Amino acid sequence: MADPALIITDGGLPSLLALCVETARQATPDGQPAAWFALTPGQSDERPWRAKAARHAAEVMRTGELIEWTGSDSLIGLTLTRAWTSLLLSAGAVAIEARISRVVWPIQIGSPISGSEAERDATLSAIVAVTDRAVAVSRLLALDAGDEGLRIETPWVDQSLDQLADLAGDLDAPLNGCWLGRPGTPERDHWERALLNAGVEPPASGAPNPATLTAARVWTTTRRG
Repeated sequence: MADPALIITDGGLPSLLALCVETARQATPDGQPAAWFALTPGQSDERPWRAKAARHAAEVMRTGELIEWTGSDSLIGLTLTRAWTSLLLSAGAVAIEARISRVVWPIQIGSPISGSEAERDATLSAIVAVTDRAVAVSRLLALDAGDEGLRIETPWVDQSLDQLADLAGDLDAPLNGCWLGRPGTPERDHWERALLNAGVEPPASGAPNPATLTAARVWTTTRRG
């Protein structure tokens, strides 16, 4: 059984996949991961839809009550990297208080092996910036974490959209509990194309229907083939 984890979630597909994987890694109900909802600059205008998607995913995955961070608005006006640092410090503080030794940050930058040379270099630089920040903040938080320690993990940072879409299909992830973006936006178009290429039906546009919560099944790991 893996150590319990605090999953940072913004209601998106990478967050949902992290919940799927972490739930499957726990052997007892007491070890279920906790879901911590937080947004970065640029996501605030999607808060109602993202929050509803995150609550839905937490219920389907039986993670317990979704912890909603009230400090997301304080990040408005910050650079993205400064916002990441503030978000990670706050998530780590919550984890330490709950005696949780792992924070899973399901940020996805992309694969450094696709695109032009300039695109690959830019992607690699962004991946390094994310992982270095996670390590640095982990070390700072560990000063207050006691014997349990604390580490921040970034499992999807170097994964492409296609790789995550394939994983969603392999895990039979409950996609009705995720937010892919507003209809007609490049973000949603890219996710839908990746899912369709993986043979996975994208969820309907818009936030999940609250009526589906009453019939939500307990998600279990399955692999096809």
